[in-house]
Order: sequence, then structure tokens, then C-alpha cells
Amino acid sequence: MTARPQTEAAALALALDWGYADLSEATTWADAQILAAEVPDALLIDVALARTPGEAASLLRALSEGANRWQALAVFLRRFDTLTTMSPAEASALARDLYMLAAYEDPPAAFRPFVTHWDAIDLARDDVCGDLDTCIRAFLDDIHHVAAAYAG
Repeated sequence: MTARPQTEAAALALALDWGYADLSEATTWADAQILAAEVPDALLIDVALARTPGEAASLLRALSEGANRWQALAVFLRRFDTLTTMSPAEASALARDLYMLAAYEDPPAAFRPFVTHWDAIDLARDDVCGDLDTCIRAFLDDIHHVAAAYAG
């Protein structure tokens, strides 16, 4: 499997894990990869036949072994290219997931702003400090920046 499908598999696994994709998206992606391959990887066939999102995500992670984690995250973030707003609950959940990656791993500089958004969104949501709409817009701006600049 080439680098691009490996990266797509990793991004799709993240989307499944974090609730931004469903099983049909994974099986459709696998079907397209199978049709495009001269000799498809057996794991692709397993993804196409997966019965649960968790099973598909696990297989996609196996397929994506060796993919650049940060490139895959940037590809995942392209799902939010057209968003200009997000519910506070969804923003907080996504910011938490991105925080966990950016704070506990050694991310490239473009991903480091994700360390601050979770706190900012939750503090604004709880009326402790900051404007919630401003915090969510800043979060989405960083998502758009990374998706555009890093996933190319």
C-alpha cells in the first residue's frame, strides 16, 4: 500500500474512533481501494467486510502502519474545512481529543496550539472567562490552518 492510502486509512481510523465517521464510510473507502489495486491487501477486504466501526478502525490502523501520524491527523482535520461554527459540546470533545495528542506526544509546531483550546472552550462555556464563540472560532481557525498547510 502506498503512503497516501496509508495516511487516508489512519485518518479514517481516527474519524471512526472519535465518532466522525461511520462503518459505511470505512467500507466504501475500502471498496474503492480494492477496485483500484491490482492485488488488494487482505486487510482491505477485511475492512470492507467489517461488522462494527471498532473492527474497521482496528483494521485501518493495521493498514496505516508506517503512516505519518501528523499527516494523518491533518487529513482527518480536513473534515472540518467548511465549518464556521461548532456546538460547544462538540468543540470541547474534539479539542480534548486533539489536546491528548498534542500534549502527550511531540507534535510538529503547527499542532501545538491544540494544547490550549480544550481549556479555553470549557472555561468560556462555563462562563469563567472568555467568549465562547470567539474560542470556538479560534479553534476552527487552527483546524483550518493545519488542514490546509500540513496535509498537502
